[in-house]
Amino acid sequence: MTYSLGVDIGTSATVAAVWRDGRLSTVPLGTGGDPIPTAIFVLPDGGMLVGEAALLRGVTEPERLSTGFIARLGDPVPELLGTEEIARTELTGQLLRFVLARVVAREDGPPSHVTLTVPAAWGEHHRQLMTQVAAQAGLADAPG
Repeated sequence: MTYSLGVDIGTSATVAAVWRDGRLSTVPLGTGGDPIPTAIFVLPDGGMLVGEAALLRGVTEPERLSTGFIARLGDPVPELLGTEEIARTELTGQLLRFVLARVVAREDGPPSHVTLTVPAAWGEHHRQLMTQVAAQAGLADAPG
């Protein structure tokens, strides 16, 4: 059965919703409820933790934690997390991949359509960046 997916990667929280058979429902992405914190933690081996797990681990190693990175999407200076310099587009892509994996597992398959929200004030440059993020996350056509 097909469904559409909407994802809002906000400055402080990320949420997803599924539209199927004329009904909309949010998707529980974390253990604390539907939204998860917009947070990434870079592990020493280069792996990444997302959401609640990132915040918990960031308590003891805050230099490896990034929050609010979506607000600086497009900033040419990468974030230094631990010893890694990471572009905000990559951080956003990691978060989107996490959301997609959760939703696909819950729904037993990929969505037929994905929409990513963007702030109304964003211009064409930022919208293009979100299109790039979507492509990096494996989405061929996810307009912002």
